[in-house]
Amino acid sequence: MPQLSFARLPRDARHRRLAVSLVTVALLFSATPSPAVSQKELDQARAERQAVQKDLDKTVAAYNAAQEQLAKTQASMKANQAALEEAETTARIVQHRMDRRADAIYRRGPVAFFQYLFNAQTLRDFGRRLTLIEAASSEDALVLAHANKSRADIARLSEDLVQQEAREEKLLSDMSAQTGSLSASFGKARELETKLVADREAALRVEAERKAKAAAEAAARAKAEEEAKKKAEEEAKKKSAAQAKASPGPAAKASPSPSAARAAEVPLGVRTMRCPVDGPTSFTDTYGDPRSGGRAHQGVDMYAAMGTPAAAIVDGSVLRKASSGAGGISLYYTGNDGNEYFYAHLSKYADISPGQKMSAGDHVGFVGDSGNAQGGPPHLHFEVRPQGGAPINPTATARKACG
Repeated sequence: MPQLSFARLPRDARHRRLAVSLVTVALLFSATPSPAVSQKELDQARAERQAVQKDLDKTVAAYNAAQEQLAKTQASMKANQAALEEAETTARIVQHRMDRRADAIYRRGPVAFFQYLFNAQTLRDFGRRLTLIEAASSEDALVLAHANKSRADIARLSEDLVQQEAREEKLLSDMSAQTGSLSASFGKARELETKLVADREAALRVEAERKAKAAAEAAARAKAEEEAKKKAEEEAKKKSAAQAKASPGPAAKASPSPSAARAAEVPLGVRTMRCPVDGPTSFTDTYGDPRSGGRAHQGVDMYAAMGTPAAAIVDGSVLRKASSGAGGISLYYTGNDGNEYFYAHLSKYADISPGQKMSAGDHVGFVGDSGNAQGGPPHLHFEVRPQGGAPINPTATARKACG
């Protein structure tokens, strides 16, 4: 069958074909922008970031374990030192008693004992004097045994202290090396995180532009098709009207034109919590672990690079700023959830003041090593105090907030 030329097509068909052709040409000549970052590159960046995080978590766990062992070792050393001092005091007292007894025996000599014994006037007096001599002899034996025990205790405690000091030195050396490793790893994690965020935002921008362009093209196509259909309907109406004049009959009812579909975006929803450390961080459950001075840890240590922002975990307000030898630069924060949150070892505060209202994620300060954290890896000591009462284990809250 011979094909009809464009000029010989019906008018409505020509309008439809022309509209489709124009849209096709527009699609062919419109260049889709290439993504700034490929999905493969993003996946590789995420994998590298996860590998660094894995090393961080491993080092933090080792550091926390060493810190716990150090506190136990130092507590044991303190107890042993006290016991050693007590043993040395006892040894000095016993030695003094032994010296006095030896002096008495030397000055009186063994003959004096026999004279004391046989100068008894009666048999009863003799027995009493003999009992006294035996008691003195037993007491001397006890003093001697006590002296021997004191010397043994001193030797054992001294050896224990030497071993504990060596263990302490090894733990401190390991912790120093771990501190250096954490500092380097957190620096790398921070760089990777910054690059990953930038690459992800670039990819999202490109994807948003692609979707916007696709939506615009779809709208243009739908509009062209709608206009073509309207023209076709108008032509059909004119044709029907002409036919109705020629042969009257019931008029055809025009079908309603469909409306173009619209895609509705669903809001992502609002997170009610933010991670107290706004950047790469690593932490383990150390609540209740022993600390120097016989203390128990009342928070969670969230390790991060020096100067990483510390953020409000929930909506709330600044309660007060504080400073102490233990916590260093610290902050008390009241959440709208009724809980009180404590931030310690900050390097400095953000631009905040007591009573200031804050939203979750707003920066309240910056991670540091102030207070008794000086010399160790920078971290945020974070506590949760329900209704402003005693601290509870904050690890689950931190994990929930940090994802």
